Amino acid sequence: MNSALIIRALGVWFVLVIAAIFNGTFRVAVLSPNLNEQLSHILSTVMLIVIIFIITGIFVSKLKKVTKNELWITGLIWVAATLIFEFIFGHYVMGHSWEKLIADYNFLKGRFFLLIIISTLVSPYIAGKILKK
Repeated sequence: MNSALIIRALGVWFVLVIAAIFNGTFRVAVLSPNLNEQLSHILSTVMLIVIIFIITGIFVSKLKKVTKNELWITGLIWVAATLIFEFIFGHYVMGHSWEKLIADYNFLKGRFFLLIIISTLVSPYIAGKILKK
């Protein structure tokens, strides 16, 4: 994987982070006051997954030549960056406990952040398949 693609992928990851922040703000400001917490969380998760696939589709459509391995590596880079950001920013900047951060991954407690991680991982490959890259 060439360095230009890695830099572009990281640039797109920053766009994904901004989109996720806006999505979270929308959940807190609009969904949560009008719906119960669980339903607003589910809707926000679905909305973010759709946003991830739209942004990824635009990114992949602009790539001239890319291999399946490069698409998977892009997803892995995005997941690694997301997890580092989630835990480092969440703990050291936002002051959340490690337990609270890990709790967002607990399906048994109705938390679906893992679906966002999975979507982030697979979206480049799926976009590449759809766009025949």
